[in-house]
Amino acid sequence: MARALAFEPNDAVTKVQHAFVELDSKADTRPLHQMIESIRRAAIPSIANNWLVCALAERDGTAAENALTAFGESPITFGLAENVLFNRLFVEGVIARITKNEDRARSAFIAARAEQEKIIQAQPNYGPALCVLGLIDAGLGRREEALREGRRAVELLPVEKDQFGGNVMIKYLAMIAAWLGDKDRFRTAYYCPPSPERSQLWPTETDAVLRSSAWRSAV
Repeated sequence: MARALAFEPNDAVTKVQHAFVELDSKADTRPLHQMIESIRRAAIPSIANNWLVCALAERDGTAAENALTAFGESPITFGLAENVLFNRLFVEGVIARITKNEDRARSAFIAARAEQEKIIQAQPNYGPALCVLGLIDAGLGRREEALREGRRAVELLPVEKDQFGGNVMIKYLAMIAAWLGDKDRFRTAYYCPPSPERSQLWPTETDAVLRSSAWRSAV
């Protein structure tokens, strides 16, 4: 990434991705936050996904809503080159949860689930769509459905078939398990290489499993 920055020192996406390394590796949001603040407003839509991840990691509801607005009509993704697309209602639910508005979060997740089910009906064997449904169900506390959908996503897109895509499915299965507070399943997915970074597990009320000192020492 440093080499790419040397070739394109003024490219907003490259600069943000370079700053994102600190968040990804050390869960330090400061470099990314500062870089986003320094970028010209016209370039903001191109780095909306990193802005949103940074805002969620900092539990900054206002910044998260602004980042969501910056997406405009573009598909919502949380990772560079990922083909996992999230609907707006799901992100609104996550934002509501980090701001402790549980009623709004639940309403948004229910509406997001209805939208996602339509996609699943059209593409029942598409792993990325299933992992999104799994996250929505995890947000709703639908434990068995969420874990089944997450595991099915991993089965449909195994790393043997697509290394990058398969590891993305494993990352979201780990997130589903974390949201549900399932330490055993989280540990299994977390240690599948490459392990998902904690900054990628977006905070919700169910992420106490990651904050407890006993669990921290276990991972």
